[in-house]
Amino acid sequence: MSKDQFVQNTVKVNGGTGIIVNPLTDEYSYVYTAKHVIAEDAEDPNSNLLSLDKIVVSTYDEKEIKIKDILLHKDKNLDIVILQTVERHDSKVHISRKEITQGEMVRFCGYPNLTRNNGFELDGYMNHSYKYDAKYTHHVKLRPSINIDYKKIVGMSGGGVFSDSEEIHLRAIETRYSGSSDQYDGCVNAISIHNFDDIIEYNNTDKSKNVSVVLSVELNSFESLEKFTFSFGDGWDNPNLLNNIRKLLIKIGKDGVTSVDISPVKVKEELESLLKCDFYVNFEMNDPKYWATFFELIIVSILIDEPEKFDREYLVNILRHRRVIYIDSDKTWQKHILSIINNKYVDHNENGFFIVKTNSPSQRVIFQPEKISTLYIDEVNSVGSYFEIDEVQDNENLKKTLIDLHALNSKCIYDDQDSLEIYNIVTHRQEIKAKIKDNYSYYLKNEN
Repeated sequence: MSKDQFVQNTVKVNGGTGIIVNPLTDEYSYVYTAKHVIAEDAEDPNSNLLSLDKIVVSTYDEKEIKIKDILLHKDKNLDIVILQTVERHDSKVHISRKEITQGEMVRFCGYPNLTRNNGFELDGYMNHSYKYDAKYTHHVKLRPSINIDYKKIVGMSGGGVFSDSEEIHLRAIETRYSGSSDQYDGCVNAISIHNFDDIIEYNNTDKSKNVSVVLSVELNSFESLEKFTFSFGDGWDNPNLLNNIRKLLIKIGKDGVTSVDISPVKVKEELESLLKCDFYVNFEMNDPKYWATFFELIIVSILIDEPEKFDREYLVNILRHRRVIYIDSDKTWQKHILSIINNKYVDHNENGFFIVKTNSPSQRVIFQPEKISTLYIDEVNSVGSYFEIDEVQDNENLKKTLIDLHALNSKCIYDDQDSLEIYNIVTHRQEIKAKIKDNYSYYLKNEN
């Protein structure tokens, strides 16, 4: 891996380092870094921050980058910050929210103070190979491939941790070397990149700054979301058949999206008016798992509808009947419920469905044991939440239906093992497709 592919995106921030990341706007860029590098006391991230005129950001060739705002995380103890630039700067960085896992190699880049401004080696820029060592509540610990003196990483705080590949995929930001100068163990601590999404969300909701989001590299294609699609647990007597059924369904979706060359980014840009809700900013639309759910919806819709042509018009028609909702917290769940009750979703048919994907069983749509989780609004709540729907009677004629996607997939595929295992995946592909189509159609046939 060449250092040159990273150096143009890696900047010096006072006594530390930062990474240029571009959001969905042409007006400005972000510099992701550690908060303590812009603190009055670098040993205390919670000390007062420097004023904007004292924050010096410069590229490897000493071009100054002017900063117009500081975006903080709501958790003041988290040692990360985003610097918003005055104008947009070139960056080839793509963020990846994929967590760094055991045994994985990564590349850590920055400007150590020991070699900074010495006129050699791109002004002191360095990168080192590290691998996963341990995971903690707020950070991951990384161990170097070779012994690295702590003096050669002091000043790299705020540096980027990238996938060790030919792609420039930013995975985390380093905050501290592990231990103290006299008890340094060779490791560094880094905070995963998804925490920077929280900074943007916090500043948009609680701070009302209206700053632009950053999309993940996984949103460049639906194919890259395959690992999140139709995920089932163990339990089938014939796991190979289940895996082959999953591959069959994914191929249906791939054939559809390939035929019109669409990606999550393109759908977001072209159909955002249909995807958004007037009630609140839906940050979940920037999560790869949201688009994996969207991909599943495309697959199921193609299976049921058997459209003559998959194009933008058909995609719009899907969204008018079946809208994806992705829930990652009780707070998000409450927002969606209010939005549905108040009929704030744009261009959604009166008898349409909301396909609900949740991260936790405690957030799933409650459903009667003898039925799939298709419910009218006045039957929906969230487990463990104090939220109550007090506007239901004013909307008793609203005929929206919610379906928990996990329950739907389980009912139509996973729980139907006895019916599906009689088929051979090689010789009975059409019969398997027809059987699964009938299963989904049973629950999604009343959208008109």
